[in-house]
Amino acid sequence: MTNRENSCSTKDSPLRKSSKRRSSTRFNMAWYYVLPGLLVLILVTLGPFIYMISQSFYKWGIGSEREFTGFGNYLAVIVDPKFWFSIRVSIFFVVAGLLLSHLFGLILTLLLSAIKKWRGLFLVLFCIPMVLPPITAAMIWKLLYRPNTGIINYLLRTLGLPGPTWLGSYGLAPVSLVIVDAWQWAPFIMLILSGGINTITKEIYEAAEVDGASGWDKLMAITFPLLKPFFFLTFFLRFIWIFTTFDLIAGLTQGGPGNATVTLYYYTYLKTYDFFRIGEGAALSIVIFLIVFGVSMILLKKLVKRRM
Repeated sequence: MTNRENSCSTKDSPLRKSSKRRSSTRFNMAWYYVLPGLLVLILVTLGPFIYMISQSFYKWGIGSEREFTGFGNYLAVIVDPKFWFSIRVSIFFVVAGLLLSHLFGLILTLLLSAIKKWRGLFLVLFCIPMVLPPITAAMIWKLLYRPNTGIINYLLRTLGLPGPTWLGSYGLAPVSLVIVDAWQWAPFIMLILSGGINTITKEIYEAAEVDGASGWDKLMAITFPLLKPFFFLTFFLRFIWIFTTFDLIAGLTQGGPGNATVTLYYYTYLKTYDFFRIGEGAALSIVIFLIVFGVSMILLKKLVKRRM
């Protein structure tokens, strides 16, 4: 290599320097466009979050003066039996909701993949529950769940079966909520899993057919293993949504009967706006954030590991 080539390799050419200056200028200009939206995002998210953290250290309510208690609100929350009961309700709601919504979503996915004609029409029909506002879905199912005039109990009576009080029974009310949640969000899981199925090449299934694999064998040995990353993604997103469900509970049961459907998220609402214990409500919100953040990080880590 000549000295001239060495000098060119060690020093940037004028053209390269000019290109770097233009790139730097474009990068700086981009910040001017992004900064206003970023500031608004910080103000409407980070600002209230910091304020909520500060209020969790004060004991106060409507019409009373604030009193600094340190971690007193957190201690009051932990020793409250209703707090632990709401956690048990939340665990049931999350676990049952995840399992049932994924079961419904998988069934819809397999049905959609088997449909050849009018597939677009069926896709739209399957997605109707997902596009409904949750409070609208709650009102629809409240009519369906009516003991005497609801269509569900009417169909059960025509079959000679007793029609239960779906939303008024202490044992059935949580199950009724899970059914509505799974019905509404199964189409979302269907869309994610359908995208995953489309990534599986037909040659893999053809090779399995040559080896004599049945439809069940292909489902268990090919489809399910290759869809695991997509299942992790839906579990990750659905966990956050189910744990923070409010609309369905408020529209269907308002936490009743008794406290049968009072999840931790709904209990925070009751503590803040019904009992007017704003400090304890803020402390509960921080606890919910820590739970959701911790579990989400675990699921996200597993998802990233799967993708790698």
